[in-house]
Amino acid sequence: IAIFLCFFFIFFFKQKTAYEIYQCDWSSDVCSSDLLNDMANFTINSSTGIITNFTVLLTVNYTLNVSVNDTFGNINSSIIRVTVQDTIIPLWAPLPSNQIAEYGINFVYDVNATDLQQPINYSINDTVRFSINYTNGTITNNTRVALGNYTLQLNATDPSNNTNTTIIMIIVQDSISPFVTQVSPTAGFNKTIINFTATATDNHNITTCNLYINGTDNGAMTINNEIGRAHV
Repeated sequence: IAIFLCFFFIFFFKQKTAYEIYQCDWSSDVCSSDLLNDMANFTINSSTGIITNFTVLLTVNYTLNVSVNDTFGNINSSIIRVTVQDTIIPLWAPLPSNQIAEYGINFVYDVNATDLQQPINYSINDTVRFSINYTNGTITNNTRVALGNYTLQLNATDPSNNTNTTIIMIIVQDSISPFVTQVSPTAGFNKTIINFTATATDNHNITTCNLYINGTDNGAMTINNEIGRAHV
């Protein structure tokens, strides 16, 4: 009497897996198949010989002892190795998008990816101007980034070194007007020559400061640091 075990299987990490055992017995009908070990992670259909996992498998090697017996009580056992590997990249959730950053204001942008294997590690290509938290994906600026457009490559990598890479654009702009306060004169005046003094503050350098009286431009004020003076 001879019992033959023929194996056909594929296992993938991150999804339900199946492994079919084909049993041949020339003398009688095969009675049942059985797993002699590792019933914590796998189960086998005793009549069809299909092995499936009912837990999320780790990316390691599993050794299974599979047996089959016929109606006469003859048993044949075989040892198989199941190698679980992860070839699926993490998924961005949501997909990172282009960002607008205000000049002189701290930039913060959070990106996230999902994966059955944890933890996910994050990285970027421009570590001079920006930094990213290795574990939570929070992007911040390292320095005061100059006005302009910056291409940033974002990487999310799982423990099996599967990496999902995407590119975003960070646009640094200055859309906030300077804040101007008149220092002097503080009240009415009747002189021919009057000194007007004002303070102007801005995240960016102040290049010009003009004096307007009743809507009329009375010329540029002399800029001294952030203080402008002019005679009118």
